Amino acid sequence: MGPRVWDALYLFAFVTAGPIYWIWRALVLRRPLAPVRARLRGPEPLSTPHRSLWIHGVSVGEILAARRLVEELEKANPLHEIVLSVGTRAGFDMARARYPECRVIFAPFDFTWTLRRFFRALRPRALILLELELWPNWLRMAAAAEVPVVVASAKMSATSVARYRKLAAWAPGMLEAVAAFGAQSEVHAARLRELGVGSERVVVTGNLKVDNLPVAPSRAAAEGLREELALGDSPVFLAGSTHPKEEEIVLRAWKGLRERFPHLRLILAPRHVDRAEEIRTLVEKEGVTARLRSREGPEDASETVLVVDTMGELMDFFAVADVVFLGGSLVPVGGHNLLEPASQGRPVLFGPHVESMADVAQELIDEKAGWSVTGSVDIIRTASDLFSDPGLRAHAETAAREVVNRRRGATRKTMELLQDILPEPQGATHV
Repeated sequence: MGPRVWDALYLFAFVTAGPIYWIWRALVLRRPLAPVRARLRGPEPLSTPHRSLWIHGVSVGEILAARRLVEELEKANPLHEIVLSVGTRAGFDMARARYPECRVIFAPFDFTWTLRRFFRALRPRALILLELELWPNWLRMAAAAEVPVVVASAKMSATSVARYRKLAAWAPGMLEAVAAFGAQSEVHAARLRELGVGSERVVVTGNLKVDNLPVAPSRAAAEGLREELALGDSPVFLAGSTHPKEEEIVLRAWKGLRERFPHLRLILAPRHVDRAEEIRTLVEKEGVTARLRSREGPEDASETVLVVDTMGELMDFFAVADVVFLGGSLVPVGGHNLLEPASQGRPVLFGPHVESMADVAQELIDEKAGWSVTGSVDIIRTASDLFSDPGLRAHAETAAREVVNRRRGATRKTMELLQDILPEPQGATHV
């Protein structure tokens, strides 16, 4: 289909389904919306004669993953303005806080007239898409403007393969508009090749998120947080990045574990912190005291469940925990970044739905640093072994960190890929 047909389809969806989606997101999910006007009218033009380097990430996770890459691009391209575009309000706020030296904008809708405004204003030398965010008109516009597109830290789940196959029938040649894919692993690279991307355009560079992870566990931060929360010597079970229905499973498991470990503390850190009040209500309906991280002072009663409703502390909570369950895996979400708790040397439990990091999950299992569980009974059995065996936890700590360290270096490899792809600006000596 041509760009005008896509415009017509987008406009139809925008007018008919858009209001329903916005109401659902605002009232049901209670998540702020990215301003529509900013995504339609485009940003202010660049104030310098030099072109920009445009980096796009969907939301918070992708934007945070790009930290080292942004630093290296700034060093190598001092004359070029780095522009970060995001698709969510949370991502925008996070990018503004973490990258004060960069211009942060809301990403354009995939209308041709909107994209034209963005490309004219930003004059990008290259468009770097984080993980996988491909839109037909956006790619066509980049090709028309002779702007090379690179997908950094590219990932492709089995589900995404099926979806892009269907999309190819409507937008043939869409993937051909991408100059290069820096895949997170050979698994993702193979799936891209399965979609018809030539091997010469797929390079395994690794996951950019890994280079942002600490080289050593945050011992000082963990000790300070333990003291602040009055955890004492109590063992801690943390469920991080959880989704609806997972908290109930974890809560049942914790109750079962407390029969053997009566002082075991539970910390629930939902994927979306705006669900914290809902989770506290859920816990208290089970007859257990719960408190929010942001609102109340330390409480040393071991029967109290802590619900994390603050941003940016999850890594410190991983360091505090003795055993971690990582959510988005007992429900069909696809899993989250297993390397985060692993970098803190924590044994990590996860459900069967880890499609987005299947290779990492298997490696953690093989190294006895991770365990796949299917429900509360599995969690009780596996966590009991870990809490009762310091030697098993010590092995998991060393093995988990080795898994992480073997996967470092994505930033360097991505920069090498960009050097091969990006056009050399006139008179420049750097990428």
